[in-house]
Amino acid sequence: MHSSLLEHPPNGPVRIYYDTTASDLADFAQIANPVHEVAPQLPVYDMLTMGQRSAAATAQARFRAVLLAAFAFTALALAGIGIYGVMSFAVTARTREIGIRIALGAEQSRVQRLVIGEGIGLVCLGGVIGLAGAFAATRVLRSFLFDLAPSDPVTYAGVIVMLGGAAILASWIPARRASRIDPVVALRAE
Repeated sequence: MHSSLLEHPPNGPVRIYYDTTASDLADFAQIANPVHEVAPQLPVYDMLTMGQRSAAATAQARFRAVLLAAFAFTALALAGIGIYGVMSFAVTARTREIGIRIALGAEQSRVQRLVIGEGIGLVCLGGVIGLAGAFAATRVLRSFLFDLAPSDPVTYAGVIVMLGGAAILASWIPARRASRIDPVVALRAE
């Protein structure tokens, strides 16, 4: 403990302020002794460092933030898995068409852009619906936001960029598979 300040107003509680970096109050006697010297009849209780008091005061807000972050991560993972599944199914269903495109001279990069473009189109449609839902739910979200407006454009732009990145990543594997389709095998499969 570095320094202390003892306040004892008449007919009031004794308050002791310590500037400390200790995470626990192991030296309870060092703190309690000045109190007993000034006012021996007063009990010393509720001994916490400022760090502990601060943590207790913000515990509920931190829990909400962690919970919302976990839900957001889960939603992003589910969106990525869903886009991957839809794009894989679309590539499988269009194997013959893609094989014909490659047989007629389409480059691998062009086929990849076609598949990734479809994935991004799905995200754009979902983004518009999601933005409408987010704007509608701002009344509920106000209690969860600190120093942030419910219609903050930077936050919405960040979410859209993250979803776009997830869509590109989820569409990339089916796009690579589509660009490597052997036209002869694709035409014989039907």
